[in-house]
Amino acid sequence: MENQHGHDVTLTDWWGHFTDQNRNNAVREFLKGDYDYLLFMDTDNPPSVNPLKLIDLDLDVLGLPTPIILGHLLRKYERRSPIVWNAYSYNAEKKVYEHVTQDSQKSTR
Repeated sequence: MENQHGHDVTLTDWWGHFTDQNRNNAVREFLKGDYDYLLFMDTDNPPSVNPLKLIDLDLDVLGLPTPIILGHLLRKYERRSPIVWNAYSYNAEKKVYEHVTQDSQKSTR
């Protein structure tokens, strides 16, 4: 157990062929222990910021956007692949989730 950002952290790796089985095993161990939070992080989608900094927000569920690199557009953008964020924001007025775009991010800053 190590201390990071004021929180004790236990790291566990689950290696197996099936993601769902690995996650179920992790949840079982989490429920057996004396833990407050469970974080799943995939090796192919590391977070861009330290997720431990977000614990103090005290939310029940927190998701971090995943970048999607659009490789099929490489030629069009001179070998630089555009990145699209796999993120949605809830629009309470419309009662729907809307895709977050770069333009919408700029307008909310």
